[in-house]
Amino acid sequence: MLGSEEQAFEERLALRMAVIDTAREMNRRGINVNKSGNVSARTSGGRSFFITPTGIPYESLEPDDIVEVSLDAERFEGRCLPSSEWEMHAEIYRRRPDAGAVVHTHSCYATALACQNLPIPAFHYMVATAGGRSIDVAPYATFGTRELAVRGANALEAKNACLLEHHGVLISDDEMDRIVEKFKTYGHQIKEQK
Repeated sequence: MLGSEEQAFEERLALRMAVIDTAREMNRRGINVNKSGNVSARTSGGRSFFITPTGIPYESLEPDDIVEVSLDAERFEGRCLPSSEWEMHAEIYRRRPDAGAVVHTHSCYATALACQNLPIPAFHYMVATAGGRSIDVAPYATFGTRELAVRGANALEAKNACLLEHHGVLISDDEMDRIVEKFKTYGHQIKEQK
């Protein structure tokens, strides 16, 4: 029989592995490619979550690469930096205490609809699993920003799924300038020394 510390360690390791397995399965199913998208899972106790790191292909992930993010202090723990969308995951967990995990894919079909600002209508009864008669589109904001985090969380307050408008496509010149600037550090695993 495991002691309480050993049991807690085993539970946390299993949760990290579940995040990795889910990320790899997304790629296997073709709803993601390499290291796009992100996956997180709320830890027991609910005050933090594990999330995939930025810039590391899912097939290369090890349990220690999965980053723990505190919901209270927004601190990161681990050897890697979290996904650029960590703040969206945090905002969803804060607003949805019932959420045990968040999965953000870059499915080509969902992205195609989001790029046209088209919600997914009730074409199939499984749309109801999202919590309503359609899967809505959250208004556009630059990736990895607080604004996108809030807009995504707003769209998920009453539903279990949403699309993110124009997420990952060509848009205005001003916005593309902002994105080009953000991509200078996107996916880099350099932590600042404190």
